[in-house]
Amino acid sequence: MAVAIAVLALLLAGLTGFCVALFVARDRLKDWAARQLLDVTGPTVVRSMPPREVLAVLLARLYGEGVGHDALSTGLLGGAGRDPQARDTAVSRLTDARFTLTGLDGNVVQAEYSWTHNFTGVRHNHLFVLFGTLNLEILRAVVTERVYPLFELWRLYNEEQLEDFVSELERSLKVGIVYRDSVGNVHSVAPTPQAGREVALRDFDKYVHLPDRLDRKELRIVELDLHDLADDDHVVSSVESLTITASNRVRRDLGYITWSPPHPCFVRSVSFDVEQLPTSGESYEYLLLTAMLKQGGVPLETDWVADPGRIEFEADSWMLPGHGVTLVWRLANRSRPAAYAERGGDQ
Repeated sequence: MAVAIAVLALLLAGLTGFCVALFVARDRLKDWAARQLLDVTGPTVVRSMPPREVLAVLLARLYGEGVGHDALSTGLLGGAGRDPQARDTAVSRLTDARFTLTGLDGNVVQAEYSWTHNFTGVRHNHLFVLFGTLNLEILRAVVTERVYPLFELWRLYNEEQLEDFVSELERSLKVGIVYRDSVGNVHSVAPTPQAGREVALRDFDKYVHLPDRLDRKELRIVELDLHDLADDDHVVSSVESLTITASNRVRRDLGYITWSPPHPCFVRSVSFDVEQLPTSGESYEYLLLTAMLKQGGVPLETDWVADPGRIEFEADSWMLPGHGVTLVWRLANRSRPAAYAERGGDQ
């Protein structure tokens, strides 16, 4: 009897040990399975979420629960980012911008510009919207509260520029695209004149969400349907590249011209052709100021350059809305304040 009890005790002990080992193994197996499930489903779940929601979680974790995240999210995403497929965003993986400045009679400079954005693929968004405004609050609202991801924005300086904005675009605007059709083939359309369509004031809310206190009469909006540039037999799946050329007039005594990307861009280069800017025997000096994520290239304080003809800036950096490249000019050999001379001039 005693032997039987001892054998039973050994069997129970062995069974208990086996069960404990089984439970330990089960817990480890469960943890492993959970890790594998997370690895497998995590990216899938993230990809199925609207980019703005994903970014909101990250910003709250890194920056705290503060204000201003909406503007930051729009700047980083290049649009609203509320669509799970990111069809309401625009990001350029390669951008080049070119400016030509020509001095006209009096205090007028003709500024001709052209830039090309190569996108990661703007899907199912084919409206290109152009804004011009006198009002700085409206300008900031367009950047953060626009409806469509593809846009350009002009800062205007007087009522005359505001009144001429639409007609100037009709005269000078050319647009070209590279697009992908529904079967994946890529097609290129060279820049051609495009008049666009002026948006009525009553329809402004369809293009930008403005606070009621702002005067909408200080804004002009022109829209262009990029599908109109494609072949009639093609269904546009995505816009891969967008090239814009246009012109406007600025005051010579303003003394600068600036370019800022409308959405996140990896900017390769920005150039300014200033050979025709001086008139009547004038001579100018130029200074280039930059603001970007990688502050390489020209620093904020440097020597002014006299009559370079053409200024090339190799950025090779990401730039977000609010970053920019600014060319400043002044008459050469003009008299300088005494305090300036005491510092030793331009160091």
